[in-house]
Amino acid sequence: MLKDELKKWLSDKTSIRGVLGCGIYFPDQSILGSSASNEFSTKAMENAWRCLSETFQAFKTQDIPSLHVQWLYQNATLHGSMRNDGLCLGIFTRLNQEDFDLESIKQMIHDFQHLK
Repeated sequence: MLKDELKKWLSDKTSIRGVLGCGIYFPDQSILGSSASNEFSTKAMENAWRCLSETFQAFKTQDIPSLHVQWLYQNATLHGSMRNDGLCLGIFTRLNQEDFDLESIKQMIHDFQHLK
């Protein structure tokens, strides 16, 4: 049930200006993903979501408090957030802040953290 709700919630978010793709990585290693661009293959995005989750787990193991991260790449930015229940959200946007709706990304991360 949760995955169905998250799938719909996630698919609605690809229409945010500048979002190239987004996904959720689950503690059971399953993945929900949605792409708004042909710049990222499904396999590449799934690998990014897995690496993002592993990074959050490493931070947790080392007692480094972290709910949100941002990684800059040559042509994109990866925004990440992990919830206490282990769900991990990744959002690829355009690299330059002028090219994506930062407030909508912040709201998406906030909403993700508070989804029941």
